[in-house]
Amino acid sequence: MGAVLMAWALGSGMEPLVRSSARRAAMVPATALCLAALFAATGLSGLRTERSLNWSGGLSSAVLLIAMSYLVSNILDQPQPDHVLFRDKLAAGDRMSMGTSLGLVLGAFVTWLSIKEKCNFLALTLSILGVSVAVTILLCNSFVPGSLFSVPALEGMSVYTAAAFIMLFLNVLLVLDGEHLELAKD
Repeated sequence: MGAVLMAWALGSGMEPLVRSSARRAAMVPATALCLAALFAATGLSGLRTERSLNWSGGLSSAVLLIAMSYLVSNILDQPQPDHVLFRDKLAAGDRMSMGTSLGLVLGAFVTWLSIKEKCNFLALTLSILGVSVAVTILLCNSFVPGSLFSVPALEGMSVYTAAAFIMLFLNVLLVLDGEHLELAKD
């Protein structure tokens, strides 16, 4: 995610870091920032100290708010903040897709649930769902905006984003080890 953010900051010549080919959708800066925050939150939740759990909850909540704002902008067909902040660097079709927004909402919710020991089983179940959906998206979507095989709700999603969602939900599954799941059963 850091490479994507650096590529957007540096601009020209860094195109392969934000999109897999010229015709495919790019990972926008807000998506990279939210995914980086969720990866950090997941790692912090695994430490199980009070401070790390508080930070994890704060990062998850921030991502949830950002993802919901992008979801609303998609529904209302309004310009997204990325186009205001990176006006000269983003192509017209570069945006956070509705599918990406929903994936970030699910990722934030799962990360937030993993903090609560009584909710670990639900977090595990939703993480398995997240991995399954992300793998399906990676295998079935063309990631080329406007193409015949592009799924409308996913139009604008980057192949990098789909791969990052797989890694995020697998990361949550790794954090939710057997010890924490045993606590959830009690």
